[in-house]
Amino acid sequence: IKMLTVLLTETGLRVGKEALALKWEDVDLLNDQIHVRRSKTAAGIRTVPLSEFCKSELGVWQGIAGPGFSEYVFPNYDMPTTHLGSVKKAWKTSLKAAGIPYFPIYNLRATFASRLSASGTQDLLVAQLLDHAGTSILHVYAKAIDESRREAMKKFEVYRQSHQKDAGSVAPASHESRLHGKHPAPTFPVVSKKPFVN
Repeated sequence: IKMLTVLLTETGLRVGKEALALKWEDVDLLNDQIHVRRSKTAAGIRTVPLSEFCKSELGVWQGIAGPGFSEYVFPNYDMPTTHLGSVKKAWKTSLKAAGIPYFPIYNLRATFASRLSASGTQDLLVAQLLDHAGTSILHVYAKAIDESRREAMKKFEVYRQSHQKDAGSVAPASHESRLHGKHPAPTFPVVSKKPFVN
């Protein structure tokens, strides 16, 4: 499950049609890429670049369940000549063991898209990596980004309000003092030079 999780979150491959059916001959560690030759759609036949982390994990996994054991990256251990058909039970068990609330494993594809968008990758490129013909599907994945931004703004608001309380209130100057330039200097909260860490 670990290797499959890494692959899905680092490449955005579909679980059943692409990831589980992946063969070692389609994994090019020398050129840091994966060739998807079996997919749900014609657009899905593509070459996906590998991150250094994913490449490293695949290298380790190759030493455990490489071509010497099966031609498939995720083989059926009872019948190595075939690949795993489903990981639903193993996925559910793994989430429970890790104390993580259940969510479908195919959501990791959305995680990949969201992380790409958050890193500043253009929508068209994200769509291409996911084998979508256009960018309209990205609004589904962008929801996670929007929620993160809203949460960040909530934290910022709490931070701002806490500093306002620390600064206290400034008594309003009289009309006369304002006219004569005797308005007291405004008081601002002292902001630490250290980066804010939640």
